Amino acid sequence: MAAAAAKTGGGRLGGAIALVTGGGNGIGRAVCQTFAREGAAVAVVDVNQPAAQETLESLPAVPHGPHQLYTTDVSSSAAVNKLVTDICSDYATPPNIVVTSAGILRYNIRCNTVVPGSISTEMVRKNRTPEELQQRIQAIPLQRVGEPEEVANLVLFLATSESSYMTGQAVEITGGM
Repeated sequence: MAAAAAKTGGGRLGGAIALVTGGGNGIGRAVCQTFAREGAAVAVVDVNQPAAQETLESLPAVPHGPHQLYTTDVSSSAAVNKLVTDICSDYATPPNIVVTSAGILRYNIRCNTVVPGSISTEMVRKNRTPEELQQRIQAIPLQRVGEPEEVANLVLFLATSESSYMTGQAVEITGGM
């Protein structure tokens, strides 16, 4: 049954539009192929047109729209804006899956993410009762919620040359959770 679903594009991603940068080779190509097998219409994005074309030709058809190739240099914000506009126009909807697999390290672009735990923000105060918040604090090894400025200081560190050898990291700031 699963094989039949994958052949018809009714897999786990049936109906999805996936934008995959770096889709011409390696991990990006594998993601494109996997998503297409699971039913997504794939926008294969790569600066290398022949490699992207090879990926495109390897993708199985899906019933809700053709896969598309976009030759784009994702290090250019203007090119990325045009890419998104073109994809929205071609598929008549924005992509609902975006995978960034383009290799842009040669431009000294670092990509890290911050994973905050319970931080003293209006959103936390609105979405937790005082009892829930107190229970949460008791579970945090530092016995308090974090402050927005503590997260901002971590973001500052990641934005400066002090973290110049860090890339591809998910940095937790959770009080030890």
